[in-house]
Amino acid sequence: MRWADASTASAALLGYPARSALKLLSLSRSHPGLLPRGASVLDLGCSPGAFLQVAAEAVGERGVVFGIDLAEVDVGALERRRAPFLAAAAAGKHGLLPAPVFTRVGDVLELTPQTLSALFRQALERHERLGEGKAAAAAAGFFPRSAPAAVSSFGAVLSDLCHSTLGVRSADAARSLTLARAAARLALGGGGEAEEGEVSPLRPSRCSFSSPPSSSPFGRGGVLARGGSFLVKILEGADTPAFAAALQPCFDSVKWARPPATRSGSTEVYLLGLGRR
Repeated sequence: MRWADASTASAALLGYPARSALKLLSLSRSHPGLLPRGASVLDLGCSPGAFLQVAAEAVGERGVVFGIDLAEVDVGALERRRAPFLAAAAAGKHGLLPAPVFTRVGDVLELTPQTLSALFRQALERHERLGEGKAAAAAAGFFPRSAPAAVSSFGAVLSDLCHSTLGVRSADAARSLTLARAAARLALGGGGEAEEGEVSPLRPSRCSFSSPPSSSPFGRGGVLARGGSFLVKILEGADTPAFAAALQPCFDSVKWARPPATRSGSTEVYLLGLGRR
């Protein structure tokens, strides 16, 4: 079988369905606070499932991973892909992945924090009814029974959302920004519109923002817990720096990252927010 490049081949040989697994692995190793053990993780745009695999292994059996995508994801197939590489597989805990993984079909552009929470609740309750994960659901403790509309809190929100590219850089960047704002709105609440005003452009690097705006269009709601982390993929464009700067007041640190597995010539970068305030 012929592979497109070394990163794609490496990912496949390790049982991952996409090279994006190597990107998240790199980011989680260089930023240990991104996927701490025992965390609950929300994966927006989870198909084909590479982020789900990496997140489940990172957070371990006391964590939980929930994915949303327009396409269905076969979690069983993901487990079988990675089984030969997982020491925990022999123990049979939560299937073959260390953490329980749930997925639902949904459109991120149409979801609210409340409807997202409802989908997660339904997934956990179905898991309980099947008798497969009562301990995991109880340990997570996301949903007070007296408040069925309560918003769940995730320790990490990941967005690898993408769209069909048009081949026009400015148009593709604008569409990517729409998805990034939708992810931020779910994670942080608020409208997510970029603030007007001059923002110093920053090259993708490991540096943090030093001159944050005094306020952010994002709110204090959303599904990301205090102290949690937010990772969002975005194609660079004219409005990318303003979006990044708008995230700054919401986190202790906001950084650009370009993992080594990123394709050469791609305008794709990740924005990483650590320590939600």
